[in-house]
Amino acid sequence: MAAHEYGHHLQSLVGIRRAFEERVRAARTGQDELKRRYELQADCLGSVWGSLSRSQRESAAKVA
Repeated sequence: MAAHEYGHHLQSLVGIRRAFEERVRAARTGQDELKRRYELQADCLGSVWGSLSRSQRESAAKVA
């Protein structure tokens, strides 16, 4: 759970969240697919973060 939320944090830091929200607002159809992809991406980013050792996570947090 925490890893998934960290994935959302990363999405916010790099501008993905803003772009996602703009696309969802503009989309007349396909909003569910956009949301599904956004959530899957957060899972992926969080899984990468979760697979790192503690020292690697601390180093990554300093960069982000």
